[in-house]
Amino acid sequence: MQNKKQTTTNINNMRKILLPIALTLLILQACSSGGSKKDAPMRETIKLSSDVMTPEVLWTMGRIGEFAVSSDGGKVVYTVSDYSIEGNSGFSRIYVMNADGTDNRCLTNGEFGEYSPAWTVDGEIAFMTYSTGDMQVWVMDDKGNGRRQITNISGGINGFEYSHDGKQMVFAAEVKMKDQVADIYPDLPKSSGRINNDLMYRHWDQWVDTFSHLFVASTTNGMITNGTDIMQGEPWESPVRPFGGMEQVAWTLDNDGILYCSRKKVGKDYALSTNTDVYKYKVSTGETINLTEGMMGYDQNIAIAPRGNKLAWESMERDGYESTSWTSALARRPTTASALTRTAPHSHGRTTPAPSISSATYTQQTKCMS
Repeated sequence: MQNKKQTTTNINNMRKILLPIALTLLILQACSSGGSKKDAPMRETIKLSSDVMTPEVLWTMGRIGEFAVSSDGGKVVYTVSDYSIEGNSGFSRIYVMNADGTDNRCLTNGEFGEYSPAWTVDGEIAFMTYSTGDMQVWVMDDKGNGRRQITNISGGINGFEYSHDGKQMVFAAEVKMKDQVADIYPDLPKSSGRINNDLMYRHWDQWVDTFSHLFVASTTNGMITNGTDIMQGEPWESPVRPFGGMEQVAWTLDNDGILYCSRKKVGKDYALSTNTDVYKYKVSTGETINLTEGMMGYDQNIAIAPRGNKLAWESMERDGYESTSWTSALARRPTTASALTRTAPHSHGRTTPAPSISSATYTQQTKCMS
């Protein structure tokens, strides 16, 4: 399984063509059906009556979302979201193109939304969609054909990532850890009230009624209907709320380790802390270790070197302070945080502070990060 953390050379090439891609997206024609019954509305035709960029014009432009480069570096799969002002809704579709920007094609019609595309070891495209009601993983070929469902997890999933050999999958799903009003008072089954007696009960616009846990499952036994909860009984989440995604989860190259980020605190301690850690779960033994114990700020968004001998992530130095700069942290071995160094972005002669880093990625030669 190749993804953006492992294919930096091609990603750098992709960055050079993002602008023409964005311009191309403004004039793309309707997509092929992709196997669904009907197409979601396409973006509206842009009508510029002046050189003023109005909100209406902005809403007619597609937004590029997630992307992944194929293992041979030849193709890029990515999502584009279109929005309907009249319908007050958005629709995400999957596109594929050659790495040089040619043969840009839409593979899905967006009726139920398609998200998080990733290449499988067989060269197919895995993605998430609501087409069965809950968010599940489906696969199709790079022409949009052969679409089939591969997970059927009760309640749906939030994200997924294949192991490097494609034989396992880690996925995120919500787990109920506390009783709701209807559980405590069965005679009030339709109650929408909440009983909160401690922090942290809300993140921005999200009530904390469940916790996102990570599950690991084999992909070789047909439809995936369940998995092993690697955070069994733990009253916290991974990826980290409110904005974390599967960039906070990674497989080690031996396919026996799952690296993930979490803030393992409860109540007021959780609410006041900005200290997350990087953990490693060993699939064969069920053992979990903290790789960043003693590092007091945010530690998240993991990148493993292609040879598997180095591990990098984004890091903040202080707990309780969200506005400090992001730096990179490096462990010489992805099994321990020993020989760890923290590197600040280079100022390159600036008199102002260097910008924070984000989305660190290794080159194929493992000699540098970008």
